[in-house]
Amino acid sequence: MSDYPLCDDGLDQLCVATSPSCTVHKHLLCDGTPDCTDNTDENNDVCQSLAEKSCSRRVGSGLEQEIPLSWLTDGFEDCLNGVDEHDTWPTCGEAQTERYVRNNSDCENVFLCHHGASDFIEFDQLCDGLETCGNENKICQESFQSSDVFQ
Repeated sequence: MSDYPLCDDGLDQLCVATSPSCTVHKHLLCDGTPDCTDNTDENNDVCQSLAEKSCSRRVGSGLEQEIPLSWLTDGFEDCLNGVDEHDTWPTCGEAQTERYVRNNSDCENVFLCHHGASDFIEFDQLCDGLETCGNENKICQESFQSSDVFQ
């Protein structure tokens, strides 16, 4: 386990509940060191999309580590030198679909959302049972039921 305490007092606004039994500081997510007995801090959703470039996080080991793409230019300095708030990270798409990507070769088409919390989702996230766009699973269900869509 880490030398850094778990955020079990609820006072730190940068704590993330990774499971009902574990809450950790945001900077302890995806760092390669399990802080939760169920390893949910290393398997959290934000850990699925990490930047290829790395930095030293403000909390943690002090080592250079990849950071989640969702932390880039989010208004909070997660890296000691604040580089995560600089607009120098690889991006893909334009206007509504512009997003940060792992590296400059990771640019794929996306599904545009007209409902829901996101403007778009990656195609590999379609039909995953989660309503990211607010309606994509209904579209998937109707598509699978239609005999001429996949012929």
